[in-house]
Amino acid sequence: MRGMLFILLLSSTLRAEDICQVDETIIPKEKYPAVIQVTASQGKCTATIVGPNTIFTAAHCGYEKSKNLENVIPEGKTGSFSVNGRNYTFTFIPSTRTSKDIRTDLRPDVALGFIHTSIKNIKPLSIYFEKPREPMIVLGYGRGQNVLSGFYVKTDFEEGFKRHMISSDSTKNHYACPGDSGGPTLAYNSNGQLAIVGVHISTDLYKYTRDIRTNSEAFKEFIRQKTEKYNLQICGYNLDCS
Repeated sequence: MRGMLFILLLSSTLRAEDICQVDETIIPKEKYPAVIQVTASQGKCTATIVGPNTIFTAAHCGYEKSKNLENVIPEGKTGSFSVNGRNYTFTFIPSTRTSKDIRTDLRPDVALGFIHTSIKNIKPLSIYFEKPREPMIVLGYGRGQNVLSGFYVKTDFEEGFKRHMISSDSTKNHYACPGDSGGPTLAYNSNGQLAIVGVHISTDLYKYTRDIRTNSEAFKEFIRQKTEKYNLQICGYNLDCS
């Protein structure tokens, strides 16, 4: 009975709804206007405006199962978001992820979206393709309805990808939460501007959040393929937004 009680207490302390409470790390949305909350059929995710008509998020935010049980973003799949009191819709750039290990797959769990109406009153964030510099900050909307939170991160590198423990200070650890998917990891680039150096692709509440680094070969190939095929403009890649 005592062992059973311990298991129940442990499981209750690790629930996402307990870990992912809103706390003092809430930051004003006005500080990062290009970081937005998007809604698709799977629920809410975080995304970043990276061009006049382009957003960047996690692919699993738009996934559906195909007949072959692959995770697929179907042709024409749409999502929506609101910014500055105006509603926008976007179309996911089609993407597929099989059961292959993402570290060896050139179809990582990241997606672009084409915004149907150009955004002119928000400056997009640029993607930085060089090695990330510290300190880095991770942003996401997973800690409450329409609440943007940010945490400094301690990083650990593995085969072209990074994993990190999220920490607002040296003594307190936090975790990415449902709704943080697709959120950016930011750092200062060589010009002293904040830029995207990583994107949330999966979460493990017990240990690590995993990002795909924007300087990984899988990420670079993904961007190259999609911009050529869909004629996208992305800050830091084929568009100067400095």
